[in-house]
Amino acid sequence: MDRIDRDTWLDLTLTATRNARGTLEQANRVAERAATYPDDERAMNIVTGLLDGDLKLWHLEDVGRAGLQLLRGNDAATQAARANLREQLLKREFFDAR
Repeated sequence: MDRIDRDTWLDLTLTATRNARGTLEQANRVAERAATYPDDERAMNIVTGLLDGDLKLWHLEDVGRAGLQLLRGNDAATQAARANLREQLLKREFFDAR
């Protein structure tokens, strides 16, 4: 599954997400992989960006679920990224983010 290391994947994917304004092919798979890095704010920013993009409806549920999974962390260093993710989840009507 992982052909490139964690840091490289997170950096490249965050850049791609920002450049594409959140509109990536297979956004659900990107979000699912990002959710495997719950202690990294780049993962949260990736999912936040995807939620802010023009998501295909059939990917929305998976991306939202990944975002909710990332919210479970409590690392103080990721507090701001988690707050942004929570706000974006609520905008997309994932009310479990409250």
